[in-house]
Amino acid sequence: MVNTDLAKAEPALIAAQNSVSGVQAKDIKELQGYRNPSANIKLGLESCIALVKNMTSAPNWANQVIPALKAEGFKKSILEFKKEDISPKCKQFIINNYISQPTYDIATFFRASKALGPLAEWTKSIIEFADIYERIAPMREELF
Repeated sequence: MVNTDLAKAEPALIAAQNSVSGVQAKDIKELQGYRNPSANIKLGLESCIALVKNMTSAPNWANQVIPALKAEGFKKSILEFKKEDISPKCKQFIINNYISQPTYDIATFFRASKALGPLAEWTKSIIEFADIYERIAPMREELF
């Protein structure tokens, strides 16, 4: 069962990473320009920044989200992110406060921004993968 879940989650994660790799600098720059974003943009982007920064509270838009987007290597940090390093507290925070919200809708995020859709999709996919990874960790440790 767990292997089946993992087998489903991994291709979704790879597809999301490929989607992020297609994000252009101009698309990220568009997100940087939002000083007072809509609730939808805030929901999708805050989840991504909270994950990358391993946060357990909502990131402040002006002091944490925008600087993260402007940081050199932001996209690279997403593509090289180590899913095994997500803390259980961060994972649970993102599930509870972002992904489980009825308005956390990937299709809506894609319509809102060329960068937001892939970033939110990646966030959701990596959290789902991490959830399964965390469940199988005890079994993996028994093998080694």
